[in-house]
Amino acid sequence: MIGTIASFNRTSTSGVIRSQAGDSVPFDSAAVLAYDISGLTVGQQVIFELEGRAAQRAINIQTLRRLPQIEGRHDEMAELRYMGFESQGDARIYRFERLSRGEDKQTFALKIDMMLFRKYHVMIQEGPALCLWLLGNELKMEAASQLQLPGAITDQYMSAWVATKPLPGSKSGRKSVARTPTETSHHA
Repeated sequence: MIGTIASFNRTSTSGVIRSQAGDSVPFDSAAVLAYDISGLTVGQQVIFELEGRAAQRAINIQTLRRLPQIEGRHDEMAELRYMGFESQGDARIYRFERLSRGEDKQTFALKIDMMLFRKYHVMIQEGPALCLWLLGNELKMEAASQLQLPGAITDQYMSAWVATKPLPGSKSGRKSVARTPTETSHHA
C-alpha cells in the first residue's frame, strides 16, 4: 500500500500513516526499514504492508524515492523501491524495483564488493543509499528504454559517492555536488 506519514513522534517512536484510501494506520519505528528511519518526516510518502485483522498496524515501511521526470515523458513520476540484498561470496547484491504509471515494473540489481566498503571507509549500511543515488542519477540521464546500468559498483562509483559525503565537522552538508562517472562522460 502507499500512504503518507500523517504524524510521527520521535520521542515515542510511533506515528500514523494516512493510506491512499483515507484510513489512518498506526505504526512503530521498529516497522520502518532501518535506512529510512532517520529521514522519516510528516508528509513523506511511504510504501507499507498491513499486519493484523481488526486492529491493523503498518509494517515493512519504506520511503518512496521519487525520481525527476524523464525528458519527453512529462506525465511520468517514477518511484524506486529497495527490495533487499543478498550476499554472494565477498559481495552484496542490492535489488530495486522501479514503478511507473502505465508501465511494467522494472527490476535492477547492483553488486558491491565488500572490499570497496573497507577501502573507502563507507559503512555497509550505506549500500542501499549508494545504489539509490546511482540509480536516480542514471535514470535522470537516460530514457528508461536506453538505460545502461553497470552491474556492479566500481572504484569509480564508490569514489564519486564518497565525494558527495560531508566533511567531518562540516556544517554545509556536502563536500560538493559530485557527478556520477556516467554524468561526467555525458558532458565530456
